Amino acid sequence: MFGILALSFDTKDFFPEITYIFYLIIIVFLGQMWMSFKSFLSKNKLKSFILFITLTLLFAFTISKIEVINNESIDKSILSKNFLYKYNIQRVTSNSFTKIPDYKPFFFDIYVTKNKLITNSDVRDSIIKTRSLKEQILDFQSNFSSLYHPYLSYILHIDKNTSMLDVKNLHNNLKELKARKIYYSLKDKNIPFYFSTNKAFGFILKNSIIGNTNRKLIKIKILNKIKVRFENNTISMRKLKELIEQKILNEGISPFVLLFNEHTSFESYFKVLSLTRDIVNKFRNDYAEKSYNTSYQSLSKELKTSVRDKYYWKFVNIMN
Repeated sequence: MFGILALSFDTKDFFPEITYIFYLIIIVFLGQMWMSFKSFLSKNKLKSFILFITLTLLFAFTISKIEVINNESIDKSILSKNFLYKYNIQRVTSNSFTKIPDYKPFFFDIYVTKNKLITNSDVRDSIIKTRSLKEQILDFQSNFSSLYHPYLSYILHIDKNTSMLDVKNLHNNLKELKARKIYYSLKDKNIPFYFSTNKAFGFILKNSIIGNTNRKLIKIKILNKIKVRFENNTISMRKLKELIEQKILNEGISPFVLLFNEHTSFESYFKVLSLTRDIVNKFRNDYAEKSYNTSYQSLSKELKTSVRDKYYWKFVNIMN
């Protein structure tokens, strides 16, 4: 029984969720004792019942204060195998997210902190420390037919303080290996940072080249976490959102160009990247409401494609 209960936990606390089961077992046990002795106590039923309830509650309260298993030791043992916890990876958050599909064998996890890169391939559930990232990814890809390679996903668990120089180098390595289906792993604000979730910011990693466009590019230079430079003005993030929305209303949608330097933090960069998608999603939803009287997410696959073509989301990273 204890083994089954131990394997059923779903949070960092081992027993608090199922403590009531132990209390219930004890109460049932005492109930059986009561059934055995009720004929003996039949002459004083009310007093005996009150006495039984009092003793049961007192006993249950007493054992609830006794720590049957050292939860702290168990938690530390489990968390020592959790890369997010072990390397204190503080991920970013976003209002625009997609849910990572549940089919784990198609995922390759990469954990990125300052001056450190750790991988863990879910295909073999083993950590490989002796080979380069390129060798590990090629090994991961070799498990699948080349027909499946475009569908393989690479989940980047990036610490928010990581420099964009490191992120850019990682992007270049992935593009070289044709590993282009990328997810930025996101933190859920409502749970501890080391809990894994299926929330992610997905995109296709493309070359930093803008194709032919008749529209003026939307260029944003990232200065820090709260300030950017847009159309020769230094402004706040909130103001940036207003100006971009007005620009799209006046001139139509255009690709975004995100400019940053090697010291820019991933958090600062991602705030702008996430903002651009929020803005495009707003235009998509507004258009769907006006044209089809429903939200964008409620549209059929064909209509979603049509709306996406009209309000596309494209971006280019340029480090200068």
